[in-house]
Amino acid sequence: MTIGKAAVEVLKDIPKVTDNPYVITGRIEGQHLTDMQRPWRRLRKRAKLEDVRIHDLRHSFASERATTRRGPAR
Repeated sequence: MTIGKAAVEVLKDIPKVTDNPYVITGRIEGQHLTDMQRPWRRLRKRAKLEDVRIHDLRHSFASERATTRRGPAR
């Protein structure tokens, strides 16, 4: 998947957890985050986007990709 430079920088700034290969870790040692609902609600509230679903973002990306024919390099 292709992501922008700003997103790469944000991901690089996330502290690494010893012995956990995941970038976004879960509460269980060695696991990844599995439930995005609470963080997503906080993020939406902070951004004042109360009616946006994660699925909406996926749809927007797919629509943009289909329109511009840009997307992940193969």
